[in-house]
Amino acid sequence: MPRQTPPSIQAETILRSLYPTLTYGRYNCRPISGSTTWSQHSWNNALDIWGPVSLLDEVNQFLRDNLEAFNIRVRLWRVRNHFAHIHVDFWPKGFRIPGCSTGLASRYQYPDGNIRINTTLINTYEETMAFTEEQEKVLKEIVAAVVGEESSGYFAKYAIQLIREARTKRLHNHTGEVTAESAHARLDKLKEI
Repeated sequence: MPRQTPPSIQAETILRSLYPTLTYGRYNCRPISGSTTWSQHSWNNALDIWGPVSLLDEVNQFLRDNLEAFNIRVRLWRVRNHFAHIHVDFWPKGFRIPGCSTGLASRYQYPDGNIRINTTLINTYEETMAFTEEQEKVLKEIVAAVVGEESSGYFAKYAIQLIREARTKRLHNHTGEVTAESAHARLDKLKEI
């Protein structure tokens, strides 16, 4: 069985802390019901969330309000086959045929269309999240700017967008190196919002 993907772990952890009475379904190597397309459950990259319908309405609203924060790719509630539970799957998505059906390494497709082949997605995330000391300094400055800014919720939303962009593209100039100038230019751009 593949490890549960980091976005799925993050979402489940937060949901469990906010809604402790819910139950969850995760891994199941199978196609989507009534289809030949593989379910994201086959990559352990999806959650089925079960509980009282009134509570699921609240959870659905919470997920809808936080699509980007959780890297949610698909959210299904009160549609065919999803009247008793919420289905959520995440970016990066499992791509083509899962390892559970072939025994080969699974492939994952990212929102930008890039495809990576890995035996575990966690290795890819650790590589993506590895920052140099300079990059960590820049991110801490951005976080401090967001925390210190009280005039606009859009400031924080744009900062999160830039941080998400930095996870894959990193804060860099045309030579590929992080510089104080490029970091401060982004901070100045944030302050203009």
